[in-house]
Amino acid sequence: MQKPVLTHIEVGSFGCIDISIPILTLGSGTPILAIISGIHGNEISGLFVIEQFLKRLTTFKGQINIIPSAYPLTQSLKMRLSPHDFKDLNRVFPGNPDKTFPEQIAYQLMKFLRESQSNLVIDFHSFGLKNPIMAIYMHCGSPEVKQKSLQYINAFQPAMIWKLDCQEQIDIEYEAALGPSLASEGIPNFAVEMPQNYRMTEQEIQQACQGLERVMGTLGMLAYPENPAAEVPMYVKDEYYCSKSGLFSPLKNIMAAVKQGEVIAKITGIPSFQETLVTAPNEGILLQIHDRSFITTGTAIFAMGHLVEQKF
Repeated sequence: MQKPVLTHIEVGSFGCIDISIPILTLGSGTPILAIISGIHGNEISGLFVIEQFLKRLTTFKGQINIIPSAYPLTQSLKMRLSPHDFKDLNRVFPGNPDKTFPEQIAYQLMKFLRESQSNLVIDFHSFGLKNPIMAIYMHCGSPEVKQKSLQYINAFQPAMIWKLDCQEQIDIEYEAALGPSLASEGIPNFAVEMPQNYRMTEQEIQQACQGLERVMGTLGMLAYPENPAAEVPMYVKDEYYCSKSGLFSPLKNIMAAVKQGEVIAKITGIPSFQETLVTAPNEGILLQIHDRSFITTGTAIFAMGHLVEQKF
């Protein structure tokens, strides 16, 4: 394998601090795979996957562009939002070269991914709630982009797929995320939501690496064993928030099938220490649930999923 080449995209500065986006390039030619981490600076699970992926990587065809720190400032501060204007980088795509700093970063990322002629973009994230490795399928773009994105997701073989449709009111907040902007440019893509780095096991890291290798096989970059034929289950997801404050204790595991009214957690009020049971509002799969923790009113505490058919 050729020696990786490190380059940078200059964006701007905060006083004496210059901000640039690092890009690690491996190989040359086509196909071209782009892997991104750090769009949210406090989500670093993707870095641990990239670390092991690079150790496993041998000879391959084409080129891999790795962006380990999409927004270096927020990553260095371990913050989700931009520190000076509290904007979310993943809500300002496709960006603008003449507006706020996050919008300029979004613009530069899109410019690079477009001009480098990426055949696929994989965007690593991690959730605050406990969850399995899940892929996000953005139901947008042309039928060809949708079909290819689903093909690569099924090759990756996450535990589940979370379907987002920016035409639906419940998902409209994601309209300015990276995925829909890439899809509108004709670039297949998917995001991967992983457990937070302190929850993620070595086995899950290796599973994600194997997923990347299967995707490379589907792209024709690696001679990889035949991909699994089974489709990954796809869900639409509803999040639920707490109306109380206190000690939250989960009583069900993620991916458990639950019935309407079934107890899934309890909240112990402070300072009364009176217990309140949290029940499932409807039947479905418990896709995510909060850790044992002290929570406040308005905290997202669990998410229910309902199985849908894979369609593009």
